[in-house]
Amino acid sequence: MKSFPVLPILLSFCLPATVYTQIVWTEPPFPTDQEPVTVFFDATEGTAGLANCGCDVYLHTGLITSKSNSPSDWRYVFTTWGQANAEWKMEPVAGQPNVYSWNIAPNIRQRYNVTDPAETIEKLAFVFRNADGSLEGKADGGADIFYDVQSDNSIFTAGFVVPSSFVFTAVGETIHIEGAANQTADLSLFHDGLLLTATTANFIEYDLVVSGAGSHSVELHADNGTEVKTATFSYFAAGPAPVATLPGGVEPGINYQSSTEITFVLVAPGKQNVFLIGDFNDWTVDDNYQLSRTPDGVFWWITIDGLEPGQTYSFQYLVDGEIRIADPYSNIVLDPANDAWIPPSVF
Repeated sequence: MKSFPVLPILLSFCLPATVYTQIVWTEPPFPTDQEPVTVFFDATEGTAGLANCGCDVYLHTGLITSKSNSPSDWRYVFTTWGQANAEWKMEPVAGQPNVYSWNIAPNIRQRYNVTDPAETIEKLAFVFRNADGSLEGKADGGADIFYDVQSDNSIFTAGFVVPSSFVFTAVGETIHIEGAANQTADLSLFHDGLLLTATTANFIEYDLVVSGAGSHSVELHADNGTEVKTATFSYFAAGPAPVATLPGGVEPGINYQSSTEITFVLVAPGKQNVFLIGDFNDWTVDDNYQLSRTPDGVFWWITIDGLEPGQTYSFQYLVDGEIRIADPYSNIVLDPANDAWIPPSVF
């Protein structure tokens, strides 16, 4: 391999988790602090530490309020880690494996004993566990789980219930869409600007059959006669992976072709598609960054040009739309859960 005086610096980013998931939701979908709420938890999402555990599932919970010192400063925690208290035990949802529920009654403010009426409840905070805490269910990357609480129902709110974020799919698949508002309103769903369906209610749903590859958007319009609220989610439908022979002279990992050009090679037999995501494409899934598969199906590769010499880039591989992985041959792997503890003298 040639030597170049100034090269882009590639840092592979480690997030060993399924992406674009919905781990917690509630009924009603836009809870206030003055009403009962049912919380649902899907143990297969996030870190999936409780998936198929065959165990009782408990929650560890608190609140983020106007008196929290930071966005992660839990208050009013009434659960104790590692104790199997029946009040904190979640109920399995019939007919939905790995889904559990927990009821907050008579309302959030009373259940968490928030007595100061001037203190605003902003979010519910959760971590889920087995009885002794040896297994955990957390958000992607091991983060705590937070769910927004509305101040009151007089403030018009609308949004998507399902899906709650970006969706990676394929042509021919069906995306189930649910939108909701906290007041009766004229609700409409648009796909790439074209009307799908409309109703006057506080709930709307639609099964969208994916017919075209690439990036698409779905928008919810909610009009209560006084205000109009909108919400959008995007999805990417992967087309067939291109097939191409591995360029000569490259090997698994990062291959510098010049000071601005790099060939990425990943060993991933049996996979359907691989995309490169990183700083250079704003961490978005894009047809232009789909890796080619070798005819034997073992190697995946792509050559990227136009990189800045000396610039540091972070990247990951998105495999089959489900898992983001770091480059196993990278010299430096970023880990958001632990990198904050590395002293400046090291890196």
